[in-house]
Amino acid sequence: VISDTAFAVISGIQITNFPLGGIVINNALNSGIFSNLISGNSVGIWLIGTGTSNNQIAANYIWGNSSAGIILMSGANKNIIGGDLAGAGNLISGNGVGIQVQNTGTVENQIQANYIGVDQQGALPFANGNGIIITDGASQNIIGGDTVGTGNLISGNNQAGVRLIGAKTTQNKLMGNYIGTDIHGTTSLSNPIGIFISLGASGNIIGGDTPGTRNLISG
Repeated sequence: VISDTAFAVISGIQITNFPLGGIVINNALNSGIFSNLISGNSVGIWLIGTGTSNNQIAANYIWGNSSAGIILMSGANKNIIGGDLAGAGNLISGNGVGIQVQNTGTVENQIQANYIGVDQQGALPFANGNGIIITDGASQNIIGGDTVGTGNLISGNNQAGVRLIGAKTTQNKLMGNYIGTDIHGTTSLSNPIGIFISLGASGNIIGGDTPGTRNLISG
């Protein structure tokens, strides 16, 4: 547990078989979770609370966690899952849900350059249930980005690549992602549903009007 602190770092270790969360970040900021193996837990990483801000989770293998690979909830804000530098993306596969972002006030988080539902090479499926779920009023989060290298590969999952759920789930952006293809965008690596918007979610943006913001949704 990283709680009520700043500038903590967890790097280069194996975090496995915890019945609740492998790593819990609670009201902590400016901390980093880098290059770990996080597997076999209920939830790989929890980020909880309005004080959980400006943390980065990068270059981890997060797989085989029964409920979710990563959950951001209860106001966690301005955190980065992955990043825009080479090698910052996480492998988030084989979990109940890849990444779940939930609750009103969980805002301005960035999910960038991750492999979600595929193997290490981005060539074969290693399915989560759903790839990414944004729900219960989470808003203003960014999935991908408008520059080269910030998009996620969200493919090979058993249900939807991305789900946006609920009337207060708004102003989220999905940009520059490959959804349902391999890493090259040339071979089908399908999710049954690419993007699923339901139960009143509105005001979200899928793509954009410049080449860098366009998603490839295929397979």
